[in-house]
Amino acid sequence: MSREKTSTLLRFQEHAPKVYGLVASLRFLANYTLVKTGPMEKDGDFFRVNVQNLMGVNPYFENDVIDLRTPLDTNKVLYVTRQQESLVLDPFVVL
Repeated sequence: MSREKTSTLLRFQEHAPKVYGLVASLRFLANYTLVKTGPMEKDGDFFRVNVQNLMGVNPYFENDVIDLRTPLDTNKVLYVTRQQESLVLDPFVVL
């Protein structure tokens, strides 16, 4: 094995536990959908929020409308769970 490959392997072995630990600690994000919120309207007991879904392999984000019982901050990037909980990522800019 070449010296360069040996060096790369040793660096990987040194840092792998930290990387695997980081990935494991972020596993909870698998239950969230990343969105950018737009305009919101009150509709009876619900809030209709226009969002861009910022997930998937398509570089053109799909627009969607979600109905929630609690309002969300508009023009923000945030994670939303299926249980309608949100985690605001601020500041975060989508160009």
